[in-house]
Amino acid sequence: MKESRRLLQHFLAALAYRTQKALREAPDEIIRFHDLLAGLHADFADESLIARISDEQFLQGPLADAMTHAGQLALLRRLAGSPVASEDFIEAAIDASNVSARQPLPVAPDDWWRPDQPPQPPGPRRMTGTNRIQ
Repeated sequence: MKESRRLLQHFLAALAYRTQKALREAPDEIIRFHDLLAGLHADFADESLIARISDEQFLQGPLADAMTHAGQLALLRRLAGSPVASEDFIEAAIDASNVSARQPLPVAPDDWWRPDQPPQPPGPRRMTGTNRIQ
């Protein structure tokens, strides 16, 4: 399999992880989403299939759009009073073969995150004498 196809499969797994995080404990309608990801994941593994667009175009177009929508779902959860905890996605336990709804819990959640407080601004966090972030 081409390396770019493996990268696309990993991207689908990252999309599954982030979307499931935003939808955790949501109604069962999310099953369709994961079924769609599984079908696309299998298509990317099938070297006999010829796409009308390049792997790069898949990534920059529909897949990038889907990741944007995963972020929008998280934003909507916050607006609805049910915020999604922040985490360091670089450390996330993403398995390129797993596009199911059964995604692992965060490996590196942000320890400063509190559901009743707004997101922190970018930049270094200030610590006080009691190691609380201000």
